[in-house]
Amino acid sequence: MKPSAFALDEEGAPKKSYTPLLPVSFPQEANMDWDFFRAALAGGGVTAVLLSIAGVLGRSQLSHWLNKDIERIKAQFQRDIQIDKAAFERELEAYKVSLIAEAERAKAIQSIKTAGALRMIDRKYEVLNEVCKAVREYASTGVAFCTLVFASGDAFVRRQSWVSEYLQAGGDAIEAVAPFITHDEYGQLLDLHVKVTAAINDRNSFDVALPQPRLDAFRAEIVQLQADVNNLLQDKITAMMEMA
Repeated sequence: MKPSAFALDEEGAPKKSYTPLLPVSFPQEANMDWDFFRAALAGGGVTAVLLSIAGVLGRSQLSHWLNKDIERIKAQFQRDIQIDKAAFERELEAYKVSLIAEAERAKAIQSIKTAGALRMIDRKYEVLNEVCKAVREYASTGVAFCTLVFASGDAFVRRQSWVSEYLQAGGDAIEAVAPFITHDEYGQLLDLHVKVTAAINDRNSFDVALPQPRLDAFRAEIVQLQADVNNLLQDKITAMMEMA
């Protein structure tokens, strides 16, 4: 029997052999680094460092984002300002145009009113002159016709026709001036016309001159009325000439 390569214990079982571990030695610098590392782990330094790095990176990224947002907002503000400015300029220009148009319209209206007023003034002056010429000899014409004795019937008819046309022209002139005078002034002119016409119609009913008492009464009334009408018309014409 070959001897066992292993030592046996008292019970005959092979003994277990152990090789003792030799102590491992590290350089001094390595020991210091590992000590620092272990201290850092023990004291939460890595966490602090990582957090510090994360904070720096976070602030940098946040600053970057903020700067981008600020630039974007500034650009948007600039676009909005330009849009608002353009809209305001358009509205301002439209308002200027409307003001100019309104001014031109007012000017045109005023010109039309002025032109219309001038035409009315011209028309008023014209009709005042016409009525003045038409009625200024009403009294003398009426008295003369009522006192004349005509040599023949034909002469009377011719004279009668002329007087009738004369009174018609006077009546038309009074109606034409009516819009430019007061109601009382119109009544004064109409009163003269009616009384002269009545006296002439009275004369036509006689073959000879109007009887003297009736002629005197007519003359006394009509002469004063004629003077009042002449003064009225002259005052109006003078007032218009002073305005010019």
